[in-house]
Amino acid sequence: MLRAVFDVVALVFAGILLAVFLRGIGDWLSRRTPLSSGWALVATVAALAVVVTAGVWLIAPSLAAQVDELAQRLPQSARRVAEHAGRYAWGRELAERLSDVRVSRGRRHQGSGSPFRRGAG
Repeated sequence: MLRAVFDVVALVFAGILLAVFLRGIGDWLSRRTPLSSGWALVATVAALAVVVTAGVWLIAPSLAAQVDELAQRLPQSARRVAEHAGRYAWGRELAERLSDVRVSRGRRHQGSGSPFRRGAG
């Protein structure tokens, strides 16, 4: 409950900060152009939307390539860590406990080994 209250307060605070930021730029623009304060705010939001969209468009291919590379390397790295940890008693114990957790999660979520797949399907 307290976490939900904190989330709401943080969201309201972020909204206020965004409003102050946009209003400040809009007021600056209205003082330097013939636009009214309202139209300057509209122009500010539109310009910010264009900048964010262009940034996402430029970054998305690189980000997708990095995510693909991570998806390929992560299982290999996890296997290496498991092999290394398996040399020690604590590593074997940890692997056994993790295996038990996966089994119990699989029963609880009908075969889903990942908590991210619960909402899908």
